[in-house]
Amino acid sequence: MSSQQVLIDSSIWIKSFRGDLDKESVKLISNAIEDSNCVILPQIIMELLQGAKNPKEYNALKKQFESLIVDYVADVDWEKIYSLAYSLRRKGYIIPTIDILIASRAIEKKYFLLHCDKHFQIISKHSKLEEAYL
Repeated sequence: MSSQQVLIDSSIWIKSFRGDLDKESVKLISNAIEDSNCVILPQIIMELLQGAKNPKEYNALKKQFESLIVDYVADVDWEKIYSLAYSLRRKGYIIPTIDILIASRAIEKKYFLLHCDKHFQIISKHSKLEEAYL
């Protein structure tokens, strides 16, 4: 994963804010940020900002996340997204739409996804998603 860009899901950011990550995970995330390999999607920023307690926290978080590499997802291959969602559903998995979008982008751009969300583990078993559950 050395030079591979790392996409950090909101589930990890939230765990980080709560101080619930082990030292190894904190170091992994810190290194990705310091090496400018940390990517974030607007959908993840949206998930995180909706939980801000007040305008001051909202603005501070927004500034913090926008200082990372933001992948604005302008060139989405919707057919691949539709197909992934459809194939998972046919296999009996109901995955939240936002998780399908995040996973699809990670697959397309070959991001390594860090998360603590079982949905991404399911997706990785049925796709080329590279991920780690922290």
